[in-house]
Amino acid sequence: MKSKISIAIAFDEFLLEAGLRYVLSQNSELELHSQVHFQAEVADLFQSKKPPVILLIDVFSSHFDLDKILAYASFSSKTKVIPMTNLRSKHDYLKLMKAGINSCVLKVCDEKELLECIKKTASGKNYICAQVLDVLTDGAQSTEGDAPYKKTCAGLNISERETEIIKLIAEGRINKEIADTLFLSNHTINTHRKNIMQKLGINNTAGIVLFAVKEQIVSANDFLFSSKE
Repeated sequence: MKSKISIAIAFDEFLLEAGLRYVLSQNSELELHSQVHFQAEVADLFQSKKPPVILLIDVFSSHFDLDKILAYASFSSKTKVIPMTNLRSKHDYLKLMKAGINSCVLKVCDEKELLECIKKTASGKNYICAQVLDVLTDGAQSTEGDAPYKKTCAGLNISERETEIIKLIAEGRINKEIADTLFLSNHTINTHRKNIMQKLGINNTAGIVLFAVKEQIVSANDFLFSSKE
């Protein structure tokens, strides 16, 4: 029998909590692990013998310490953090992505989108809701300090092979998987990856993914990517 996805919820809004409890109770694949309301309780979740698979949390709530939650997420392999927030700035979302949190939904998202996010994230993939993706890929909202890649691809001289690799990275493949797919060595893929980052003027995988979506190398409608690296 397939085990259920255990979910902890951390919010300070009664109606939102009640709504989430109802949604979880109506889905046979999910179960409520616990409800927490304070930072110390969040820390206990990550340290417990049976931590939840998913933590749904408003990371920007004044009840929680964002930097500590990002630190937990960076070192946790058992619990995946899904921020469920109001719409935020590109800078805020990039901060989450740099810490390895690559799933996010909004409080206004519908039940179908929330459930898809939970199931994809629990299976090892990650999910960005459409409205958050719009913020991330809107060049007009970039600031000098948080632009995920150079504002123009003119003169970047991205080769066909590099385009293939960009697509596979955006689909969530790690270096070994890319190497196996393209019949190349791990070292060669790593070299290509470094060259791509240099050409795009970025220093992380999130920037490659955003470039792939912006340039329509991958479809924004199926935007999924993994945090296995």
